[in-house]
Amino acid sequence: MNPKRSTGVLDIPRPSNRRQRRNRRIIYSVGGLLLIVFITYILSRLKPAAPIVDKATVWIDTVKKGPMLIEVRGTGVLVPPTKRARAGNKSMQAQLKIPEAVAKDVKAGQLASVDTHEGIVPGHVVRVGTAVVEGAVTVDVRPDGPLPKGTSPDVSVDGTIETGKVKEAIYVGRPVFSQPNSTVQIFKLDEDGKRANRVPVKLGPASANSVEILSGLQPGDKIIISDMSAWDSFDRIRLE
Repeated sequence: MNPKRSTGVLDIPRPSNRRQRRNRRIIYSVGGLLLIVFITYILSRLKPAAPIVDKATVWIDTVKKGPMLIEVRGTGVLVPPTKRARAGNKSMQAQLKIPEAVAKDVKAGQLASVDTHEGIVPGHVVRVGTAVVEGAVTVDVRPDGPLPKGTSPDVSVDGTIETGKVKEAIYVGRPVFSQPNSTVQIFKLDEDGKRANRVPVKLGPASANSVEILSGLQPGDKIIISDMSAWDSFDRIRLE
């Protein structure tokens, strides 16, 4: 039996094999990195699930078209009339505090109403103060009819004054925290009323209860006008 002859050649890895292994490692590393980047991108594009909001807890209003009253509101008290007014009208009058920002539109003679919390009485503005105290102007409103029985001075009242009118406007109930002549994000309901998506809406002149829509909504659209700050991080919600 002849012993196996040695070739005398060592098993030395070829340079080409080393390059191939190195290239494969580089390809795998780059591929893995690209996969991580791709997955990260996909996850960043995923939107959070729409939260469920109880429909009974939100205020929904429908966009309308037609005349829109411009009104301002203030709180105040009932006071005895001035000596000059007492001769012609012995009834009390409301002394309202109107925010300075809107008081510039209030003028003597404008129609108004006074809510004594026992009833609402029509009236008109008889005097607009010139001094600004704690951000408000004092406005006197004289009732045009009898006050509810038993009403006495110093009773707290709410007053509304009509300062103008837009003859033909697209308008809606004023959303909470909205400001006139600004652009806001509002949840607009889908046709089935089961979902709502956030849309940008440009507002125009505002009243105490309503605001003109300049763009972003059309008559018949339904929107949420209550406080939705709890869902600021969501662009859509589900209503149930």
